[in-house]
Amino acid sequence: MEAASAGVVAAQAVGAACGEKNLISNDIGGTTADIGLVVDGKPLTSTEGKVLKYPVRIPMLDVVSIGAGGGSIAWIDAAGSLHVGPQSAGAVPGPVCYGIGGKDPTVTDASVVLGYLDPDYFVGGELKLDAAAAHASLEEFGGRLGLSKLQVAHGIHTILNNRMADEIRLLTIARGYDPREFALVVLGGAGPVHGSPLARMLGIPRIIVPFAPGVLSAFGLLVSDIEQDLSLSFRRPARDLSPQALAEAFAQADQQRAQHVAREAAGTQQLDVRRYAEMRYVGQSYELEVPVEGDFDAGMVARLVDEFHRTHERIYRQRNDLAEVELVNLRTVWSARVPRIVLDPPVPGPSWKAAQRTTRKVYMPEAGGVVDVPVYRRDVLPVGVAETGPFIVEQADSTTIVLPGESCVVEPHGNMIVTVPANA
Repeated sequence: MEAASAGVVAAQAVGAACGEKNLISNDIGGTTADIGLVVDGKPLTSTEGKVLKYPVRIPMLDVVSIGAGGGSIAWIDAAGSLHVGPQSAGAVPGPVCYGIGGKDPTVTDASVVLGYLDPDYFVGGELKLDAAAAHASLEEFGGRLGLSKLQVAHGIHTILNNRMADEIRLLTIARGYDPREFALVVLGGAGPVHGSPLARMLGIPRIIVPFAPGVLSAFGLLVSDIEQDLSLSFRRPARDLSPQALAEAFAQADQQRAQHVAREAAGTQQLDVRRYAEMRYVGQSYELEVPVEGDFDAGMVARLVDEFHRTHERIYRQRNDLAEVELVNLRTVWSARVPRIVLDPPVPGPSWKAAQRTTRKVYMPEAGGVVDVPVYRRDVLPVGVAETGPFIVEQADSTTIVLPGESCVVEPHGNMIVTVPANA
């Protein structure tokens, strides 16, 4: 779970560099896709999570993990329907194309058959993939469904992308957010492979491909701030609450957290405090978290209640200004900002043409079928110069697919920004 949370923190840092405050992070590795949200520059948190199968009531980053990754296995049920995952081939025996014992076709094998991955340039050429074995596996598998190997490979990707799109809808729309108002940050080794079709399914206008998507979660651990979180029960009806009582309760909690965070972040002067109230309409069995901001003056409680009504309306599309509101819990978060890592900007190449490594046949229904597309090296792309798809960008830790009609530009920090047309 730490790696999943670190991916969201890393996406937050990348988004800040690109001027984006509202982000959907999708970290696709070999076994799972870890999806998180950053709203107004802050990762969303939840107080209802799970550790393994056990529910826990502690604040944590709101990250959803599903069994969807490069190693996810394709299978056919008793009714003859195609499924993908959640079972995974893992690293061992791995996909069929690894050549170390895997027998079941996976998403990575489908990527090889579709032409997305270069068998001779996987992991920067350090691992040679057995393309013939992947083709044979998908040919046999597709025959059981009455499909060609290209059709079944594309079907595997489509099923996986739809599963991730459904989870993103639950994480956004079900919380009152419109995914079309977010940018999609794709990370993990397989994230940039699936970014464009996923964005099109959700109407997301921009995709951010970080400078090193395959190892971005590790970068997230290095830029994570030190935080201390404390929740306390505070059951009070809002109509009877005085600002002084609220201030005193937070002062008590702040004193404890400040001491802890100062001890953990010795020498760090940049301390920040955030306060929240968990509130609900009287009679409800669930609460909504509302930020407590500003001075504890005479209008504090009224502002809290008004913000609660707005939050309830955003999430549930209804509000009741006449209903009684109560506070249930208070939460304070003290954080110490760690020194930020300064990465050297990329040395730009002279042009996209100079960055082209080869041309490869790729199956893209969006372009009419099997087409020849240019393949570019990520490390020598020009900065600030847009290029229109379709094309592929390769680097040691990932591969990016840019579909027809999309434009891509490298911004000064080295992140690629892919713009998806509204009618895609």
